[in-house]
Parts: sequence; structure tokens; C-alpha cells
Amino acid sequence: MSGGEFIGVAISSTLATDCFSNSGLTEDVAVQAASGPIGQPEPVFVSSDSGALLNIAAVVEPDADGDGYGDETQDGCTTDPTIHDRACVQFKVGKVKRNTKNGTATIAVSVPGAGVLELTGKNIASKEEAPSASGDVVLTVKAKGKAKKKLKRDGKVKVKAQIAFTATGSAEPIQATAKVKLRKKSTK
Repeated sequence: MSGGEFIGVAISSTLATDCFSNSGLTEDVAVQAASGPIGQPEPVFVSSDSGALLNIAAVVEPDADGDGYGDETQDGCTTDPTIHDRACVQFKVGKVKRNTKNGTATIAVSVPGAGVLELTGKNIASKEEAPSASGDVVLTVKAKGKAKKKLKRDGKVKVKAQIAFTATGSAEPIQATAKVKLRKKSTK
């Protein structure tokens, strides 16, 4: 802990308000104040005795994404500060495999569960898959437009594939890019 940081105490409205009282006297009772967002200081302990002390023990956890939720027991996603109530949805883009006969390439993408996986990009054919469970999904990268003409003329072209995965029940997609070199052997 460093200066300016706070240890928070929350008292549930369903618990008895004298949970901190050993004597049973009203001046030794903790009173709940209005609750607010994590990290905001609020007066949560009120006593008529100016010398009242409230002994608190705290386990301080790291907070890598700075969202106010401890990484070890509270934060389901330690890399995204906007997600803390569930695990991060991540996917892994595998190696590119080229098919020099067709001038295409495939990319295996490991998805964590059901959702929508999209392949887009300038001068490549768009593709959408809807995996129903976790596993590998193979996307085919195929040139179109100027890239297709360059591939036919030169036998090679570089394209940039945008890959987005939106998990079922999530509004925000997670995205990755892959630079793909397409090659096509001439049939002369």
C-alpha cells in the first residue's frame, strides 16, 4: 500500500448493524453509508466516540489492469480493465499455411467457445464462421481485386487479414491481424 490508497470495508444491509460492537452500546455500532464504485473513499464507519477504532485486516492483491479488483480472487480478466465479472475471451491465431497451387492460405484460429469469427481485410475475400464450441477454426485467405491481379501477374502478394471473434453473449469483439504472403506457382 502507498499513500493515497484506501482499504475498503463494506457492510451488507442484510447483516446486523452491531456486527462491530463488543459492548452492545450504540456508540460502538458501525453504520453503513451509501455504497459507491470501487476505489471511491466514503465514510462507512460512524461512532459518537471520537476515539473509536475499527481494526481491519486486509489481503492486498496485485491489480495489473488498474480496475480496482484484485487479480487473484476478484478479477476474472486481469488484462482488460472493462471486464472483471467473467474470464477474458481470447483467441489464438496459428501459423499460416500456403497453398501455392490455388494461391490461397489457411489460418487456424483457436477460439475459447461459441461465437462468431470473421475474416476481413483490404483485397481479401471476407469470411464468417460460427463455431458452436471451443476449438480450432480454419479460415481461408483468398485474394480479390488488385491483390488478385498482382498474384496472377507476379505469383506473389502480401495482404493483411483482420480477424475478429465475438463470443456468444458479448457485444465487443476481440481482434487480431495477420500478415499473409500468398504465392501461386505459374502453370506455364
